[in-house]
Amino acid sequence: MKNLQEIMGGLVFAAVVLQGCTSFMLKGPDEPSVANGRISLAIEGVPQEHYSDGTFLKSGINTDTNSFILKIYSTSGEKVYDGAYGERPQQITVTPGGYEVALYSRRFSPPALDAPVFGEEHTIVVAENEQARVSFLCRQVNAGIRLTFADDFRQNFPGSGVFVLQGEKRLEYNYTQTKYAYVSTDPFTIVYSRD
Repeated sequence: MKNLQEIMGGLVFAAVVLQGCTSFMLKGPDEPSVANGRISLAIEGVPQEHYSDGTFLKSGINTDTNSFILKIYSTSGEKVYDGAYGERPQQITVTPGGYEVALYSRRFSPPALDAPVFGEEHTIVVAENEQARVSFLCRQVNAGIRLTFADDFRQNFPGSGVFVLQGEKRLEYNYTQTKYAYVSTDPFTIVYSRD
C-alpha cells in the first residue's frame, strides 16, 4: 500500500510540475530535440500621401500602427497570431519552418467607401535557434476610385447612380457621391442603377 501511495504522490507531483510548462512535449528516445526560433517585427513607416483636393485627409486612415492587424500563419495554414499589432506577444516563438507574415491597417472587404488599406506581406523562413527579422514599410495595397458624372450622362441615364461590383459584394455609388470607393486589385465592374 505504501508503494501505491508513493507512486500516486509522484504522479501528482509530476502533473503539477508539467502543468506549469507551456511547451512541454514528450519525445521518444530516437526523436531529435528541436529548438524553436523567434520572429521579431518592426514597422519602418506608413507613407503619408495627400492629394490636391485633400481627399486623403478625409479618408480617415488610421495611422496608429498599434491598431493595425497582424497575421502570422505557418505556410501550412496553422495560425500563430491574428490580432492587433499592439497586442501581439512580446516574443513570438515558433517551430522552425516557413511563415506568412502580414500587416494591414484594417480588415477590408471590397468595395467600400473611405477605406484605404496600407500594409505589406512577407514569406519568411525561421531556422532553429535563430531570430527572423521582419520589417514592414506599409504601402497602400488597394485602389481608390472617384467617379464624376457629366450632366448629359445623368440626363441619358436618369436614376440615383451606379453600383460598383467586386466579387459577391456591391456598393451603391450615387451621382452626388464625393467619396472614393476602394477596391482590391481584382477586376471590378460599374453597373448603372435605374433606382
